Amino acid sequence: GKDGQPSYWLVKTAPVRNEEGEIVAAMEMNLDITKRKLLEEELEKSEKKYHAIFNNIPNAVFVLDVNTLIILDCNKSVNGVYGYEKDEITHRSFLDLFLDEEKDHYAFKIVTSAYINQVKNVDKDGRMLFVAIRISPSEYLGQKVLLVTTSDITKRLETEQQLIHAGKMATLGEMATGIA
Repeated sequence: GKDGQPSYWLVKTAPVRNEEGEIVAAMEMNLDITKRKLLEEELEKSEKKYHAIFNNIPNAVFVLDVNTLIILDCNKSVNGVYGYEKDEITHRSFLDLFLDEEKDHYAFKIVTSAYINQVKNVDKDGRMLFVAIRISPSEYLGQKVLLVTTSDITKRLETEQQLIHAGKMATLGEMATGIA
């Protein structure tokens, strides 16, 4: 353009022939698609930004179907926390990460709560871990979903238990000293 900015055009050209079939002219139609192209570029940037944020959140993030609790999408951190690759866990129930005897209880809590603390989950290898779960209703590809973030709190709980045990031992030592 005159201002040095690029412009984008859709151009269609067709020959015009005389009665003998010879090309005597050309007909051309031009359509300025600059605004559309700029919007497409902005959308692409926005999608890249979304994917960068979604995939680099350190906590496991799941996108669940609000009715079935099927995992529609998840971020890369799911692998670090649960050991599953994205294609192994998507299209499965989020409840598969819970103990069998607790699935019904948590199925109700997931759709009715915003935060659930100290939940037992099972990773791909069958190891138990404790997580804190945050749940937010949202929309994803035109359907209602739940955005679920889990934070692995296993090490924190183990450390708390060790501190409680150490406190008990210190109290027991003080009592033994007092008796002696």
